[in-house]
Amino acid sequence: MHAETLLTETLIGAVRPEHPLTKLKTVTPKRFAAADHIVVSRRGRAHGPIDEQLAGMGLSRRIIAVVPSFASALRLARETDVVCAAPARLGRSMLAALGLRTFPIPLALPDIAIGMAWHPRNHHDRTHALLRERTRHIMTTSARP
Repeated sequence: MHAETLLTETLIGAVRPEHPLTKLKTVTPKRFAAADHIVVSRRGRAHGPIDEQLAGMGLSRRIIAVVPSFASALRLARETDVVCAAPARLGRSMLAALGLRTFPIPLALPDIAIGMAWHPRNHHDRTHALLRERTRHIMTTSARP
């Protein structure tokens, strides 16, 4: 397989405007952990780096659902009192369109790498190369500050 990192992304917390966390001046790890959470995982994994960081502080969070995409997680966050971790730059337009409020996640999380991968048989295919070039362009322009 060929693979290429397109960009790195920072995760932020996203909630509906009426969520109790929006009334706080600062979201602490304890208050962050006390909220209900929705997790995005294509593989159905409920726990990850956020949970590892919280565990190191003696905290854990209540995960009420695991969904396969940020789009579905953000739509649920708009309708319910759950916290969703979302990509800060790539999610910007959807966060705004849904009217969600964002805040820095109060943990030392690593950035996430967003990339693409393709089979070697497609590496020299001109149409596939054009698709990869357009994908690069869209991803980098969408992620601009």
